[in-house]
Amino acid sequence: MTSENEQNANFKITVEEVIEHDDGSATVVFEASDEFYDWWLKEEGLEEFDQERFEAWFIKSVKAGLDIMEETNE
Repeated sequence: MTSENEQNANFKITVEEVIEHDDGSATVVFEASDEFYDWWLKEEGLEEFDQERFEAWFIKSVKAGLDIMEETNE
């Protein structure tokens, strides 16, 4: 049986590149482990990957993380 620490070690998402666009938007290129994708699919109740849903989830998660950082710095 895999321990929680071993599972967390395999739960990786790495930002490979951020491409900033002239309109102020950005494209984020990242690599994620199979364990991350498996967790995300289960968390979202999906059987297969949905790019648009993932992008919405990713943006929401980044914004939430930035809000937390901002609150801690106040």
